[in-house]
Amino acid sequence: MKFKITIIATLSMLLIAAFLLQTHSVGALSTGISGFSGKDSIYCNACHNDATAIVPTVTMFGPQIVLPGSTHTYTLKISGGQALNPAAPAPGGGLDVAASAGALNILAGATDTRVESGEITHTMRKPVDANGDVFFSFEWTAPGSASTETLYGAGNSVNGNGTNQGDAANITTLDIYVVDELPPPQAYVPIAIK
Repeated sequence: MKFKITIIATLSMLLIAAFLLQTHSVGALSTGISGFSGKDSIYCNACHNDATAIVPTVTMFGPQIVLPGSTHTYTLKISGGQALNPAAPAPGGGLDVAASAGALNILAGATDTRVESGEITHTMRKPVDANGDVFFSFEWTAPGSASTETLYGAGNSVNGNGTNQGDAANITTLDIYVVDELPPPQAYVPIAIK
């Protein structure tokens, strides 16, 4: 009986320790984190959700019709958000991007992104540009056969105070059609306006 109680107590302590370590690892990470792209209905707003913060607009763009196995560049844009807050000490942004299939990778020479658990995340808070936007670019390689795939992106708009207070995030998706043959280019016919 004493042996069973010892085993139960030990297992309980291990579960509590694992929970505390997991909780600690989900805190504000200026070096990025994976698993918060919105792919599994969880995104950066799980921690960065201050009700007083300005929610950013997050968009993603790149080729939407590609060949199997081809590699293309995509960009996630974070606009608005804390860049609109005059009290923000150092507005910037971070990201987490996941794919339904295929492979994500950083651009050659990129220092602002990294791959973690097959997802793209930031290496540090990236400051807003002169227009108040933050851009992150990365590569996606399509799977080897025709399919419809989705990129899931979360953009985190931070005020730069070193905590998750005053930050807000938003999500976006981009559907990509992997086709065996690209459609022919459409002819452009100018229309004269009188």
